[in-house]
Amino acid sequence: MTITETEIAMIFFKRNFKRVDEAWPHIYNKLKGMLGKSYPFEIEDEEEAKTMLTFAVISIEIQNLKKFFPDQSERILNKFIKIINSLEEGDYINEKIAIYTDKVKESYKQHEENERYSIFEEVSVQLMQDWFGDNVSKFYVRNTEVVNPLIIGLITLFLISLTDFWEKNKDNLVIIKD
Repeated sequence: MTITETEIAMIFFKRNFKRVDEAWPHIYNKLKGMLGKSYPFEIEDEEEAKTMLTFAVISIEIQNLKKFFPDQSERILNKFIKIINSLEEGDYINEKIAIYTDKVKESYKQHEENERYSIFEEVSVQLMQDWFGDNVSKFYVRNTEVVNPLIIGLITLFLISLTDFWEKNKDNLVIIKD
């Protein structure tokens, strides 16, 4: 399929919000089912939690874009940023995506130093902090300030399932300048 950089940037933006919106009920129920047995489970603002998940997915997918479309990624990202900046909440969205992008970069750096370190770990921890705020400490391993790795693993599985747009489309897309 042939598509312009602007068109793919718009599809990328809309698709991530739509995909997380569709997956959220399953994710929420899985989290509640797993965590609700051992921890007091309460996400105060589900819409905000879903939005934070979308920002995390976008941040990971930006790295995938650079990997699968290296020659065009900067131009596509510039189109993507223009789309965000055109929104009333553009500054807020850019700020949150920047936080998650920093976490993705931090995870990649840790992964380079230790292959056993998950490239999703820092993002998963940030999501926990955004979802549960001060209550995130309820999910710490006893007598530490470390979030239970099983919970991080579950969130990582959700992230993996939501971050395959560029990989799935790398052989099907011909992206042209517009």
